[in-house]
Amino acid sequence: MSRLLRYTLALCDVYDSKYLPAAFVNRRLGYRPQQRQTLISVCSAAESLICHSIENDIEVYSFKHKLLSELYLKLYLESPDGCANRYELVKKLIDHAAGSLGTPEQEYVLETLLNILIRNKDRDINDRDINDLSQLLVDIALIGTQRSLIEHLAKRFKPEADRLLEKESFDVPEQRDRRTIGILRLVSHAYAHLGKLYAKPPENYQEAAQCFTLATHYMPNNDPFIFHMHGNVLYHQLQKQWADILKNGNFCGEKDQGDFESRMDKALLLFEKACEYGDVQYGLTGQMNLLFEYLRFAYRVNNIRTKEDLRKLTPRQISYQTRLIETLETAEQYGEFDEEAVRNIQNKKNQLYSEILMGDYGKTIEYYQNEYDKLSSSNNTAGAIAALQGLVSAKIQKARAAYEAAKSKNRSLYQMIPEPQTLLNQIGVLLQELYNKRGYYFYAKRTSLFRHWFQLAKLADYAVSDADIQADYWVQTENTIKGKKNPEPYYYKALVLYLERLDGMECEGELQSVRDTIDSMDANQLFDPRRGRLDKIRDLLVEGHGMGRLLNVSDCGPSAEIANRVSAAQKMPTVLCGTVESVQLWGAELSVYAPPALARQKASSEIGKMSRNTLSGDQINHKVMFFGGFTTKGIRAVSDSVKDQDTGEAFSVPEILGAMGNNKDQIAAKEQEQQSGQTKAAYQEYPAVPVSFPAIYEGYGSTGEAGEHKVFYPQNVVPGYQGQDDPQYLNGKVDGGVGEMSVSYFTELFGKKQIDAYGGIDDILNALIKIGLMDMTVKNVRELDGKKCYTLGLYNENIELSQLLQLQKRLSISEKKPETQDEIVSLPKFKNKSVFFIPEDPELTKTNGTFEVDGVNYSGILVNVKTRNDRKKAKEYNGKIPAIVFGTPQSGKYTLKMK
Repeated sequence: MSRLLRYTLALCDVYDSKYLPAAFVNRRLGYRPQQRQTLISVCSAAESLICHSIENDIEVYSFKHKLLSELYLKLYLESPDGCANRYELVKKLIDHAAGSLGTPEQEYVLETLLNILIRNKDRDINDRDINDLSQLLVDIALIGTQRSLIEHLAKRFKPEADRLLEKESFDVPEQRDRRTIGILRLVSHAYAHLGKLYAKPPENYQEAAQCFTLATHYMPNNDPFIFHMHGNVLYHQLQKQWADILKNGNFCGEKDQGDFESRMDKALLLFEKACEYGDVQYGLTGQMNLLFEYLRFAYRVNNIRTKEDLRKLTPRQISYQTRLIETLETAEQYGEFDEEAVRNIQNKKNQLYSEILMGDYGKTIEYYQNEYDKLSSSNNTAGAIAALQGLVSAKIQKARAAYEAAKSKNRSLYQMIPEPQTLLNQIGVLLQELYNKRGYYFYAKRTSLFRHWFQLAKLADYAVSDADIQADYWVQTENTIKGKKNPEPYYYKALVLYLERLDGMECEGELQSVRDTIDSMDANQLFDPRRGRLDKIRDLLVEGHGMGRLLNVSDCGPSAEIANRVSAAQKMPTVLCGTVESVQLWGAELSVYAPPALARQKASSEIGKMSRNTLSGDQINHKVMFFGGFTTKGIRAVSDSVKDQDTGEAFSVPEILGAMGNNKDQIAAKEQEQQSGQTKAAYQEYPAVPVSFPAIYEGYGSTGEAGEHKVFYPQNVVPGYQGQDDPQYLNGKVDGGVGEMSVSYFTELFGKKQIDAYGGIDDILNALIKIGLMDMTVKNVRELDGKKCYTLGLYNENIELSQLLQLQKRLSISEKKPETQDEIVSLPKFKNKSVFFIPEDPELTKTNGTFEVDGVNYSGILVNVKTRNDRKKAKEYNGKIPAIVFGTPQSGKYTLKMK
């Protein structure tokens, strides 16, 4: 057996490529296949050291144990010139591999070269910088020898790469097979690594630039690692020049400045491409390093030492400062970077705050606000938009610093913003700008704006119809990016459709289509896992209006933190009811039946010891109540809140939240997790809110059944019983007894004006009886003729009477008997629908006629706001009048009630 071949096998094994193809080895030994000569048959002694096996359908040889490989290689290298021996051994392997082109084992041999020369990184180096070389090159050590070896690799395979490229059509390359891709990838990475080596001392940046031009030329597809390596070389070249200027004082002013900024823009574009094509973690790190080092250099040459000196920065330098803030903001959107990247991001945030912003976001915000006001008044639209972008980014970063300083999950990042409505309006202005995707930076910036807009819209109780339009635009933006997708836009699109269902909109088909899209993308692994878990609760459903029914809990960990957030936000969680459909190892699947607007929607819940609920396989078909949240994959129960009604578990909002908030095991586990590897915050602002339950929870009761959520089936109006103060009650059935709602309570709640607008209390009560379903809360319970009698109040007392009637009519369609459903389905097209009434607009012809609105006749058109296009048309028309249709048309005449 050839000594050289033995050492080659050992070399490959030591540097993470254990196997060599048997045909390749036999050919190198000169064996003749037609005579069935093999290493084992010719040299039987080799069998004691060498294994003959099958890997990936190819016969291969390998040493029986890595220790043997290490000993043989050590023996070969323990000579007066071990480095030269290693170089010659690898060079001969490259030559032999080039001779295997066109053979069946070509692909395997190319992979071997990639593994030992390119991919086999030093396991102790965590950050991918200019010194990130394979372990084999690190062991060769001498920079000249490293360059020579990689240059030899590139030149040996370049002719074949050129031949393959010449074969392809100039306009549309033929579909490349794996062998072609393998050759091109090897040559491309060889030139990229050679360029990286020329950027090491003694530097030759001209040669490095030529090598990266060749690397880009031979790339078989967009390779994020090559873009990142090229960007890093430019960064280190600039960094070296800046250090030389600061040391020797040879700065030439505007001439140097323009050259630096030109090369910076090129490097930033390369880092953007690295992000766009998959290397987000290191692409963003490269951007942050470059921008920060340049700003540090600009501060030094401009002698900026105080906050007042910031005016010395040029507009271009201010734009780089804005971009650094925006890059940090983009990095915050990713939750699964490795520890080294997370540390680097945190360090850059701390350096930005202390060194660049001099410990004061306020001055930055003041600067951008002044610039925006000045440029807006001078009609400099482009400049004003740039200043507004900087203002928004600075405000978000200031809130983030306060959020991290507080070290509490009681308040979300966006609750740290003093004037959320103002910031929401400013972001709205930026989102009105036409979006033409010009690179990852512009995509990332717009993604951040959408994310901020939706979070602030929740705090501002924004209209769901507007949020629906923004969700559509966000999905369109996301679809311009190739590769792994951000799940957030698809999540928010589904979320607004859930809310529209709660508002009575007929969007079940559209919601199902979005849910199918999400499931398909998840199944095909199209979502970027670094954007967060798809089954994590992002928003809790709470009582409120519009987008205000969503409480952001995406940054909360255990349920204890969710309880703290609910308490601090002064919100009442919406209670959902469902039945247990199945229990698996991963959790339970529930089917929602209340609120009826979400009926038949699927929900999931964790089970087991840590979830603190009792769900098991014995509870199939049991009725349960729970707080509901939304995940990308759909509705999810806050597992600690799940209570089984059929086994007698009581549902008391204060008690459940109290138990969640005092879950010491979860709190301790989260605190321990936070303490590992976290940096101390820059400053303290907004003290933590203690776990307490405000007045909003009073009246929901902590004992008995008071405060429970009940479905009430009204049947008639009865006089008050003896001893009762109210003269009349709406009487009916409740699961497990009878129920009553005081008419006086109802009239006081809505007031005479609203009630008279709908024909008076008698008409309303009769309508509610005819509908036959109401969503209620228990106020009191007593015994009556051996049965429980529940005194009830509306579950949502903040609801408008128009919304209640609309809600109840809509709910009744799914709950009443089949013959009643047929009757309702046969009613006119627009009856009981939420519509936009648009006076005199021939462009939106849906139903023409005369319409009576609160006793006044109008000529116009009805738009049934049912589909996305209807919503957009109505939204874009300035004269919309929200209304509800009652009654049947007579001679083209509908009766409308204003919302």
